Amino acid sequence: MLKIVRCLGVWLFCRLDVLGGDAGRAPRDTCEASTQKCDTSVEPPSVVGLLPPRQREEVIDYPLLSFGEPATIDLPSGERLGVASGSRTWQVGNFSKSVNLFKVEGMMTKDSAEDMLREIPATLSKAPDSVDNLPVYEYYLDHHLLFNSATVPKRLLRISNSIIEERILPYVRKQYNCSVCRVCTSLVRRYQTDERMRHPPHFDTHAFITVVVALTTHGTHFRGGLYVRTTPGTEEFVHVAAGDALVHQSDIQHGVWVKKGNRLSWILWIQDSPQCKGPLASWHKAAAIGDPLAAYQLSLMYKFGAGDVSQDRRVALELLQKAAWGGLPNAQRRLGDVFFEDRPLISNMKAAFEWYSRAAKQNDTAGAYQAARMLQHGLGTTKDDASAARLYEQAAGDSFEQMPDAANELARMLFKGRKGVPKDKQEALRLWEEAASLGVQAAAASLEDCYARGDGVEANAAKAQEWKDLADKL
Repeated sequence: MLKIVRCLGVWLFCRLDVLGGDAGRAPRDTCEASTQKCDTSVEPPSVVGLLPPRQREEVIDYPLLSFGEPATIDLPSGERLGVASGSRTWQVGNFSKSVNLFKVEGMMTKDSAEDMLREIPATLSKAPDSVDNLPVYEYYLDHHLLFNSATVPKRLLRISNSIIEERILPYVRKQYNCSVCRVCTSLVRRYQTDERMRHPPHFDTHAFITVVVALTTHGTHFRGGLYVRTTPGTEEFVHVAAGDALVHQSDIQHGVWVKKGNRLSWILWIQDSPQCKGPLASWHKAAAIGDPLAAYQLSLMYKFGAGDVSQDRRVALELLQKAAWGGLPNAQRRLGDVFFEDRPLISNMKAAFEWYSRAAKQNDTAGAYQAARMLQHGLGTTKDDASAARLYEQAAGDSFEQMPDAANELARMLFKGRKGVPKDKQEALRLWEEAASLGVQAAAASLEDCYARGDGVEANAAKAQEWKDLADKL
């Protein structure tokens, strides 16, 4: 269940800034932005026992990222890999920047992918993720600091190490002209029904290069999967077959939304340091020439003293302001957080509302939610329930980064009606059910009360008890 940390007196979405998680918007369920075909079915897996049987249901199309024709790259071993290039363009204010994503066909064979699946334990780690604090369902093969690979099945290590040494590292070193690049973290992640189906949009700021090798096939074993975007509202999914690899740097904002089926992938975080020193300031040197994305990521490093920089909150704030004034919605929302934390100062509350509002205008979900809270309570701005409801609706409608607290707050306003917000108990009940299913205890408690009193629904003691039981678990 989604756990939202309540902090600073207002419902802030608190996650580790070092990964730079971001808000999105409602999905664009069309193929208009792509020249590739959308998937139309979900087939059974070839590895028995790891994936569930095929399920039939109406298929919703969605945009896919387009790649160019594959080029051939020769490896030192004499092997040849087909590499297709895709790109996204950041258009932030007056700043424009293209970032690349490479799809390497057959980084490993389908047989090797199935061999890896057979060796991965059925029970995976449920440690909280650093982006959204939810269970990650992952299995580490190697970690340069935190993990001893002696516990990994020897056959699994033989398979993975062979591919790393013979294909992945030779390709990365040649593609990025990085002779010292090495794998610092290697793990497998699983997304499936009743576990985890989403991962909020974020940057891999701790990695010089990220390699994601598909162990299952898009359109066959699952729909949806990994998507990339620049600003919220530009999301496009990436089609990969088992054995294909996606390779990118930390300027690619990406997330996961598995709409149906099971997705397993092998993730490798690579650094340009034999010692795996962590993020380096040199990765973001473009901040000095007005790159708001580089300034934003470098600000996170200084905020926490990550990698090769010492903690310096003043420098972090200067860089964050540069990125926010440059028009980056991620930075605008986080600058709002900075001003909100100094809430005793009225001027800072006004500044917080201004920056949250700027982010919201660019479809930033958390920014919209925060601006709505401030409008609802008259913090840093004039109280305005109608405007707050519109922003709650915007935040609640995001399908890429869910904000169930927004649905809960909007339901509260609709159930009783507010100035400029007509009463609509049926819509309120629907929103409460949605929020409760995503882990909001207050929503489940509200539904318990409605069924107990017969308010908006026919009284039903059994239903009231069901919602009470759920509220007690959350």
